[in-house]
Amino acid sequence: MNKPQLKSADLQPPIPEVLPGQGGAVRTPNCNDVLSGRGGRINSHSGNVHFREMVESLKRDYLDPRTKKLEKARIAARLVATIRRLDPPGKFLKEDPNTGMWVEIGDERAWKKAGQALRESASEIRAEHQAQLQAAAVDSQAKIASSNGSGGRQADPPGPRHRPNPPEREGLARSRVTHEQQQLQNNQQDQHDDDLELNQLRREYMKMKRMQQEQQARMQQFQQARMR
Repeated sequence: MNKPQLKSADLQPPIPEVLPGQGGAVRTPNCNDVLSGRGGRINSHSGNVHFREMVESLKRDYLDPRTKKLEKARIAARLVATIRRLDPPGKFLKEDPNTGMWVEIGDERAWKKAGQALRESASEIRAEHQAQLQAAAVDSQAKIASSNGSGGRQADPPGPRHRPNPPEREGLARSRVTHEQQQLQNNQQDQHDDDLELNQLRREYMKMKRMQQEQQARMQQFQQARMR
């Protein structure tokens, strides 16, 4: 089945609209907020559960070999935008361990989070997709052979399945170990990125708070000057 043609608007890269720290600190996340972090408390939050359900509904389109890089970026951006349009609007939050408050991570970080979730189990889905293509090819060849056989020639029986010999199986095992090591390195890098992002969010939040305090001080001075 052919994929639908993209509209011209879908050919443009997504533009972030929500910035880190926007909206100020949040004491209690709402039911649609998506929380960053690890552990049962984060995973069981209703907003995270709904986020994972939406990811599963989009994952096959995202991992389709015909889906280009720009299309993938827009799928992740549409997922984030859908969360933000819920009632109540969902935010993408990260907890500040020093204050216990939650802070918006912004669109760009939220897109990255969505992309990582959409890429989970990619190898299994791609293998399933490849198996479907191979099954379709075998079915097509069988139909051609059946058509040729109607003239009196029977199709050749399928050959035996190739099974990897022990060295190949050892190679597959080594490949799985390498994949697990790479996944561990990726998780460590994500944690490092999260820490950097949290520090940046904290600085932006404190800067915004200072600006609000300065504005309040100027308003008080102005009101006092008018009362004299």
